Amino acid sequence: MACRALTEAMSGLTTHSRRVRAESAIALGLWQSLHAPHTNANTALPEWKGMHNLKRIFKEHFFDRTADMPLPNYFLPSGGKVVLESVGTSNSTASRDIRIHDYAEGEYEIKKAIPRGLSMVRCKTGFSPPEIETFLLQLVMQNDNSKNYVNMTDESSVADDCFYLGSLILSLSVLNLEVRSPQTTTAAEITRLLHYDDVHPSYRHTITICCLEALCNLQLTGRLTHDIPYYKYASPAYPAMVRKAAIESIIRLYFAEDPRGDPTMLQRREKGRVFGPLAAITYALELIEHDESPSIRRFAVQVCLNCIRGFPPSIAAQVLSTWDHAYTLSIMHSIQMEYPGAFLQKSPTKELIAKVFAPPSLAPLREDSPAARVAAESMWTLMNTAADYDQPLRVSLTMLYRKIWGDTTPICLAHTVQDKPSDWAGGYESLRRLIEASENALRDSNGSKMVPLDESKTPLPTALEHLKGKKLTLKFGANTISSQRI
Repeated sequence: MACRALTEAMSGLTTHSRRVRAESAIALGLWQSLHAPHTNANTALPEWKGMHNLKRIFKEHFFDRTADMPLPNYFLPSGGKVVLESVGTSNSTASRDIRIHDYAEGEYEIKKAIPRGLSMVRCKTGFSPPEIETFLLQLVMQNDNSKNYVNMTDESSVADDCFYLGSLILSLSVLNLEVRSPQTTTAAEITRLLHYDDVHPSYRHTITICCLEALCNLQLTGRLTHDIPYYKYASPAYPAMVRKAAIESIIRLYFAEDPRGDPTMLQRREKGRVFGPLAAITYALELIEHDESPSIRRFAVQVCLNCIRGFPPSIAAQVLSTWDHAYTLSIMHSIQMEYPGAFLQKSPTKELIAKVFAPPSLAPLREDSPAARVAAESMWTLMNTAADYDQPLRVSLTMLYRKIWGDTTPICLAHTVQDKPSDWAGGYESLRRLIEASENALRDSNGSKMVPLDESKTPLPTALEHLKGKKLTLKFGANTISSQRI
């Protein structure tokens, strides 16, 4: 019953908004994960009807039934359906034309949401069916945007399909395949799109941002071995969002690597090089120190905090977002992919969420090592120098410092802390020096003794008669400023 209701809501048979239809596609993928068999060896079983419905509706709306290929993109502002039909003889398919059918509003959102729903399908063992990767690869490799005209009467202007293609790229990268080969068609296709976007940039470099995040996901899961030039995209030569995506990928890869380094590279390892979380913090601090963009500096600290908490990446979700809380939805979807029934059966507990977001080990940063000492001193110096006039950056650095070392002195700095002098003013050294300077100036101007009072000219008031003949001493702190007998 639930599968049927979600399928009808997604297909447009009922009067639902585009947002409800898109969420129905994702919910159907999660429903399939809840009711999937223990293995994905035979996906033709009736237990996979949720996945079959997702593929069937996508093919009904966006496939050419005769050729079994995706139709050319045509994104109508009010929705719509594209149909290829021959314009020649009845048996000829050499020349084809586009015919537009007003189908239902929100077809573009459905076209983006169904691949995301398919990427969330898992069997009981946590693996994705291999045919989902095959289907998504077909959509990417046979994507035709040549006839996606802004206006059918003017064929000189073609609308960009970067948001749809970006959704496909991210959906391919989050699949959990049982057989992971370093040389896959997925990695080659995403790399090709990355290079193509350098030559023909998409709207706000959306394809580049999605490709960088997708390639990082593939590297973290062992589906990609060759290096990607993240540092090139993190340079100031690229726009801010591209730089953020590259910086986020670099820091995520640093946090995920072994703190002891690659054991196969011991002979070629550079002397003094650090690995793991220590390398991530070192890279972020160097970026904060040398980069001129305030947003990039704050973002580097925020990425470190997200990685320490174990949160998923955020830049591609922000770029592809059509609703304000898209990143919150992506975090919820990450929980649901690990535990499909988290938000359907009951609200997730704190322990359940903690299992999904596994934070990295910060032991190398908390050890007594020269590299950890340099990182702690650099972060402390940046908080008090470079972040003097950047309050958000200073607050973020303070949060990161306390997240790593807490409120106490780090072990790596404990033996370098000197004993405080007896006249230490609780950290207000400049105030203490100012007070001493004012006292010395007052002594020099008035002399060591004050001029005696003339009792004949200024008689004491009646209230002070009992103090006559006593000595009055004026002190400022522990220092005596003047002393006079009344």
